Amino acid sequence: MKFEAIKITLRTWKLLFKRTPIYMVALTLGTLFTSLLPYVTIYFSARLLNAIVIFDEDLIKRELVLFIALEALFRLLSFIFKRIQDFYDETMYHHDMKLYADKMLSLDYEDVDDQKVHALYSDVMENQRLGGYGIITAYINFENLLKASFDVLIGLFLSISLFTSNVSDPAYSFLDAPIIAFLVVLAMLSLSFLVSFFVSKIEDEWARYAKEGTGTLGNRYFSFFSKYVSDPAKAPDIRMYEQGSILSKIFDDDRNIFGSNSLIAKKSRGILGLYRVLSILASSLLSALIYFFVLLKAYAGAFQIGSLTQYVASITKIFLGLAKMFEVLASIKTNAAFLKIVYQYLDIPSKKYRGSLTTEKRLDNDYEIEFRNVSFKYPDSDRYVLKNISFKFKVGKKLAIVGKNGSGKTTFIKLLCRLYDPSKGEILLNGIDIKKYRYDEYLAIFSLVFQDFKLFSFKLKDNVAANTMIDEEKVRMSIIKAGLDPKKFKDEIDTYLYKDMSDDGVLISGGEAQKIAIARALYKDAPFIILDEPTAALDPISEAEIYERLNELVEDKTAIYISHRLSSCKFCDEIIVFDDGMIKEFGTHHDLLKRDGLYKEMWAAQAAYYH
Repeated sequence: MKFEAIKITLRTWKLLFKRTPIYMVALTLGTLFTSLLPYVTIYFSARLLNAIVIFDEDLIKRELVLFIALEALFRLLSFIFKRIQDFYDETMYHHDMKLYADKMLSLDYEDVDDQKVHALYSDVMENQRLGGYGIITAYINFENLLKASFDVLIGLFLSISLFTSNVSDPAYSFLDAPIIAFLVVLAMLSLSFLVSFFVSKIEDEWARYAKEGTGTLGNRYFSFFSKYVSDPAKAPDIRMYEQGSILSKIFDDDRNIFGSNSLIAKKSRGILGLYRVLSILASSLLSALIYFFVLLKAYAGAFQIGSLTQYVASITKIFLGLAKMFEVLASIKTNAAFLKIVYQYLDIPSKKYRGSLTTEKRLDNDYEIEFRNVSFKYPDSDRYVLKNISFKFKVGKKLAIVGKNGSGKTTFIKLLCRLYDPSKGEILLNGIDIKKYRYDEYLAIFSLVFQDFKLFSFKLKDNVAANTMIDEEKVRMSIIKAGLDPKKFKDEIDTYLYKDMSDDGVLISGGEAQKIAIARALYKDAPFIILDEPTAALDPISEAEIYERLNELVEDKTAIYISHRLSSCKFCDEIIVFDDGMIKEFGTHHDLLKRDGLYKEMWAAQAAYYH
């Protein structure tokens, strides 16, 4: 086995101990006492049987009392640690998922926005779903290796006397020869290795199935369509376009990893089935050899009849334990390739400079933002999305950003919020490069509502506050300001959104969801409010209401709107017109309509639909 496989597995076990120390200790001790339990029975059964054969009453009583006491003690300890293990077992999957989620939350935004990172994350998830490959298999290997090691060590302790006890019948004195013991042990080791070899070949086939993408692709199809067909919003499309036929085709062909025609099913009927038969055959031969050797020595008078059960059981445990250890080592080698993918994801470094200056908390909200000769291109791209942008604005303005699709509007906002850093030029806050401010404090001066905002299936107040510390009165006021009455919900701000967490949850419309997202931005009470298509899901009356109350909503804050509905621009102090990554026009609504520019052209095109 390569040292790299052991190294990456040890790293994972260390990670498990760090994240769930109580669980790992309980697992270790629980496995120890669970492994000891059958040996207590094996050991004392032999001693009691020997005592009965010679009919020593005092010895029988002592052995029986000691047997009952140790059996009760080990069973109790095993039960206690197993209960702790079971408790944590229920959460191990969630601990695993939280590990990946925490990493995703800590990544630089440019990595979150990178398709290669999402492909890597998807590989980790699909490998885990297909065969538990990765951290889950590393945990299982740890448990199996512990159990196998305890079986071997305890078995050795109980069976050493099998090889040191001399026979009393001279005709069988050859059994005492060291070479016989060596050959018997060698034969048992060989059969143990064969058992594990055939089992590991089966494991290798499954791992290859996953690595080559056949299994993970099928699992990905299955996961996607399972979610797709259960989504009520997709039901009209599925029925109108008879998309069920697409699903049938996919689940009938080789991409269905669960079907009888899949590649792995065919191999199970062929080579994998053969490996399974051979492993069972090797295991049976191992058991037969153990019985034959132990019975032969008992027949030759090497020990009393009671010890027969002890030696058969302990020797069997030793070599089945060794077989299991070989299997685990093979699994560690196989799983290392999947752990490597896991750590490719978990080891993605944070490249963004986080800054050290404290962002000034001004009661007067007197902030000034300046873009100075800013150009930007996305990673792995040669095309500049923004080109030499220079612009300055102060808090208190209502700013609209308009332009055609792909003109650079959303990228401008991402740079402003420092989700990305400029490729050239600099962005200043009160005359200081924003890179020098503490990243978390700089983000705190912005409230955003993007088009693809997310509401969770939690209570309304949780969605608005987005925090564990909630000012309920502030939540209510923010919801009302956004144009929604919390009293319309059964439990007001304690009402669950959607049905995932509560049967009493409410299904909200797209417009209501957008108002809740706006309420969340208002609750944060940041000096900058940025709204990307804030009224896209609202009806014309609600849209007009939002814009007419614009000054009341944002008060003395800066409001930046990205909008395709130019009617909203009339409510703004200034308008920036983007085209091909550059600021082409800047001014008020009335000023821009006086020019024969892009804004006037776009305004006329939209106005034509209302004549």
